[in-house]
Order: sequence, then C-alpha cells, then structure tokens
Amino acid sequence: RWRCKTTQAHSPFPLGTNHHPVGILRLQEDNGRTMIKDQSHQLIAELTASVQEFHNRFGLVGAATQQELLSRIPIQDEEVIELHHAILNESPDRIANEAVDVLYVAIGTLLRLDPELAASALTEVIQKNNAKTHDTHHINQAGKVVRKA
Repeated sequence: RWRCKTTQAHSPFPLGTNHHPVGILRLQEDNGRTMIKDQSHQLIAELTASVQEFHNRFGLVGAATQQELLSRIPIQDEEVIELHHAILNESPDRIANEAVDVLYVAIGTLLRLDPELAASALTEVIQKNNAKTHDTHHINQAGKVVRKA
C-alpha cells in the first residue's frame, strides 16, 4: 500500500527551505497522498550516543550513587522550565531545541542506571504504552492518557 522514497540523508540546505538537513523518509500512499516521517528513531540513537560520550568526557562513569541521581532532578527541572518558557514565548524551532534538551538529560539519567535495569524499564514502558487502546484508556482534561474508570 505504501511506496518508499528516500531524500538525501544530509541536505546542504538550511532549515526552513525545501529540504531538511537530517533527511526525510517519504511514504507515498497509492492514491497520491504523501505522508512524511522523519528519521527521528535514528537521531534518538545518535542523541543517546552523544549523551554517553558527554558522560565519558566528564567522568560520569561507573555506578551512579543515589546522591548523583538526586542531583539530576534540578537539572531536569531546569530543562522542563526552559521548555515551558519556549512554548509560551518562542518559535517552534526553539521549542524543539528545548524539548531535545529535556530528552538529553532524561537519557543521561537512564544511562547512569544499571544497563540491565534500564533495558528492562524501557521494555516495560514500551509494552505498557503499546497496550493502551481507546477501549482501555482515554485522554483526561489535562491531556494525559489514563485508564478508563
């Protein structure tokens, strides 16, 4: 039903032009409508590698202590506050950058945990959220998907 077309992986054109610098995967439906899906899965993997390299560069290796994990909460809070400010006052590209900063710190916290525990938690959260349907959950007034009563 879908035909794949891939554009340049790394376009020389800046953001805001007809090409995106990280590349775009186009899935074209038979009736001619086009759905665009960016390669965010690959970029998230690259972001994770970047966080790990950052940790290595600054000596954040080995088992994290409870104190270290607690010290990350204000860092995460600061990034969330910056995202909130961007959503209220800034352009979509600034919002996207601040959202990535939130993710960067969250990934960093995950990488400071035991790798087996982190993998288990990732699997559990993925499976739990993949199992949510309109039959079992709804979106509440705050915009959160919650279990139906």
